[in-house]
Amino acid sequence: MCSPSFDCGPSTSRQNCQNMIERYEEQTRNGLEPLEFPTDTDEHQTLKHTVLLIILLCSMFVSLSVSIWTLVMEGMSGIYLELSFLEAFLNFGQSLIVLAVFLTDTGEFLMPIVKFWRKLWYGANVLTLPHWSTLSSTTKHICEQFRNHHLENCKKELAKDRRWRIRVYRQVFYGCDFVDWLIEVGLSKDRLEAVHYAKHLVDGRVLRHINNVYHFEDKKLLYNFCSRI
Repeated sequence: MCSPSFDCGPSTSRQNCQNMIERYEEQTRNGLEPLEFPTDTDEHQTLKHTVLLIILLCSMFVSLSVSIWTLVMEGMSGIYLELSFLEAFLNFGQSLIVLAVFLTDTGEFLMPIVKFWRKLWYGANVLTLPHWSTLSSTTKHICEQFRNHHLENCKKELAKDRRWRIRVYRQVFYGCDFVDWLIEVGLSKDRLEAVHYAKHLVDGRVLRHINNVYHFEDKKLLYNFCSRI
């Protein structure tokens, strides 16, 4: 990660540097679309689903108790009315219960609302690329070379229909898989060079992120091929 001139020292120092870089990259992604296949999972999700399951089980037992009581009781009592009210609340208020349990999942509830408002007020978070006429000759050469000699083979080997959330994306692939393919076919020697190569393709409108939010990254982000400009 560091050249010898920086004297990173022992592995613990290098690990601290890497952690700082990861935190910085995480901060720079604030407000953007989430990864299509995030590597980090919320450690509290199991607790939230357990709480929701317990509440639903309580609702089931309350409904069962009210049903049995209705069959065997001879007169209506105050406890019966309270149970009936609790049953109605648990049955008809399940959407509120789910919202209360998962309200802290800002990535699933609050962030989409915030992004929609920002899209209406400020415009969407869309990646801005340089105009084709301003691109360097190296970028143009790489794009033309890839289109003429490698594009069809890459489509056959990588592009597939994938489902993310509720939508099916046609002929897409993960950025990390594209990096593997570039190294495999010999277009790049290592992952860093492959990412640099792919960035030229994004600038040249050969590749694009499915939501046009990210530039190319060696991660579980979905990309597809653009139609020829």
